[in-house]
Amino acid sequence: MKPLGALLGVLLLASTAYIAWLFLFRAGSPEAPSGSRRGIGLLRIAIIIQAFGALIDWVLMLATPWAGISAIPIAAVPMAVLASMALGREGIDAMRERNRMEREMEIASGIQHSLLPPNVVSVPGFDVAAWSQPAYRTGGDTCDVFPLPGNRLLVMLADVSSHGLGPALIASEVRALLRALTGHCNRPDEILKEMRRLLALDLQEGQMITCFVALLDPASASVSYASAGQGPIMHYVRSRDRIDAQHATELPLLPLEIPRGAGLSGAPVRVSMAPGDFLAVFSDGFYEAANAKDEQFSIPRLLSALSAHHDLAPADMIICVRREVEAFVGPQEQADDMTAIVLRKL
Repeated sequence: MKPLGALLGVLLLASTAYIAWLFLFRAGSPEAPSGSRRGIGLLRIAIIIQAFGALIDWVLMLATPWAGISAIPIAAVPMAVLASMALGREGIDAMRERNRMEREMEIASGIQHSLLPPNVVSVPGFDVAAWSQPAYRTGGDTCDVFPLPGNRLLVMLADVSSHGLGPALIASEVRALLRALTGHCNRPDEILKEMRRLLALDLQEGQMITCFVALLDPASASVSYASAGQGPIMHYVRSRDRIDAQHATELPLLPLEIPRGAGLSGAPVRVSMAPGDFLAVFSDGFYEAANAKDEQFSIPRLLSALSAHHDLAPADMIICVRREVEAFVGPQEQADDMTAIVLRKL
């Protein structure tokens, strides 16, 4: 019995010493939160008490006829109390950290939402609607509609790869750059060219931005646009009762300087608008939305939905398309940010 007890004591002492070494020398770095360091400290004390109890038991078994393990259970009582205190403190600190993150995400979400344009913008002879909804609290999609001298209107839709707080910060930078560049660049392609140069200084490898920029001129009833990877650009012509889907004019905005793609000239496209015509741009969160069978809503379904609701006002058109996407996806959660802009000639 005594050799077995001695062996058990050796095993307990060795395992406890190893755990104590982990907590004494490997845990509780100075970079850890203060609450975490206090919790680690309590666990260290508890393990030291347990190790001391195991040592006493082992010595007693070797030096006396002692055959039972008694000091370890006695030492386990304060160890359990201290461990419970440490875990409780960790739980409180974790809850406080979660609450802090929730508050910061609410603030970030509120700021991003406040930067979005009104859902409906009135321009002489035109009706313009914009809508955006992130997949989470914050998203990588953004859009902007703001007036320029001469009753002109600048419209932008951008989609930063991925979603969340990081892409939301980049999306805000894209919006700020766009507004700043309108005072220096007169054409959409010039704006994109300068944005590409400036963003390349900030973007990291693996990040990508698609961006559509359009200049609406009510006087000539025309829209001039350029698109860096954002597409398709859908143009409905009422006289032909047909929607044409156009590709982007140039490659997405990337951190690396890359050559132009085949067939992408980078030159802006000018579209004349007759009464009833509209120009629409939707982010990929619409047509890549998937149902339970992993089938995407797809661009053909998007074109069909727009064609079915072509007589509606732009804001109502976006609502109807959203409902068709939601009906197609079913109970699946929104997986990507969704943004849309529609410009219609009255």
